[in-house]
Amino acid sequence: MNGIVAWFARNAIAANLVMAVAFIGGIFSFFSLEREMFPTVEVAGATVQVAWPGASPQEVEEQIITRIEEQVASVDGLDRITSIASEGSAVVNIRGRDDLDMDEFIREIERKVNQINNLPQSSFRPQISQWEQRNWYFGMAIYGNAEPRVLKRIADDVRDDIAEISGGELAVVQGTLGEE
Repeated sequence: MNGIVAWFARNAIAANLVMAVAFIGGIFSFFSLEREMFPTVEVAGATVQVAWPGASPQEVEEQIITRIEEQVASVDGLDRITSIASEGSAVVNIRGRDDLDMDEFIREIERKVNQINNLPQSSFRPQISQWEQRNWYFGMAIYGNAEPRVLKRIADDVRDDIAEISGGELAVVQGTLGEE
């Protein structure tokens, strides 16, 4: 019998010491683990959204999406770019490699997008958001025949009411334009 198992069989004190170190290390590791009810996982990617009210999907593609894609094509660590042109809005999804520094990747995308100076004047400023993987357990849409500002305030009130319920502290409002 040769090898590490045979050595530990002959040296019981060493085997017990290794087991004790592993056990104590496991206890310390357990208490230092970060625990969350709904953990957020950063994914290597970002989304650039631009609203242009009244524009056709073809105009959005030619005037906004093409310019954003050309500008961010030289970002280090870029894996793939996918875009969606719809009536009045543009969405450009930028996927990066998994091994890159996400903060630097997002900053470089912001720099590149902010360098674009020939977007249509009636379009809103590009909104850049980092991808996150979050397990949602409840969604709600608020709509009606009212101004977007009124709908946003109603959504904020609903979010505040949900946040007061136990377990609802992580309630968020998505898909609205900022009040400017």
